[in-house]
Formats: sequence, structure tokens, C-alpha cells
Amino acid sequence: MENFKNEIKSMLEEIIFICEDNEIEYNDVILYDIAFEGAGSFSFHNDIECDDLPDDLVKMADDINVLFLENILKYEDRQDIMDEIIDSMI
Repeated sequence: MENFKNEIKSMLEEIIFICEDNEIEYNDVILYDIAFEGAGSFSFHNDIECDDLPDDLVKMADDINVLFLENILKYEDRQDIMDEIIDSMI
């Protein structure tokens, strides 16, 4: 489980760099929601179309979402894991 968390954290850190490089707004809520919505998290919270986001950001956010869907079946477990990861990054 620690490897999974570390992989997700690393991917989120890369997403933060991409956001900063492209002047895309992000916060802990947007990062948290990636586990549930993928790149749609940016669309929902920033009112940006996914087509207007950098391809590498969309791919990485969607990859995080898929990793959660494949490995963490319970919604509550996803919440707990994302809380822990986001808290460790702040």
C-alpha cells in the first residue's frame, strides 16, 4: 500500500509542476478530486474544458483515477488515502 501511495504522491507532485508551468490554478480540493474524476476535476473546479488543458496533465490525472479504480474499490478507502497523501504534501 505504501508503494501505491508513493506512486500517487509522485504523480500529484508532477501535476503540480505542470499546473505551475502552465499557470493553471490548483488546490488541495482539485488534487483530492483527481482520484474520483481524473482530469475532470480541473474542468469542474476551474471551469476549464479538458481540451484546453495540457495533454500531459490530462493523461497523468486520468492515470491516477484509473489506478484508484483498479486498486482501491471502496470509495471510503479512496477518500482516506487521498486525505493522507494530500496532508503529507501540505
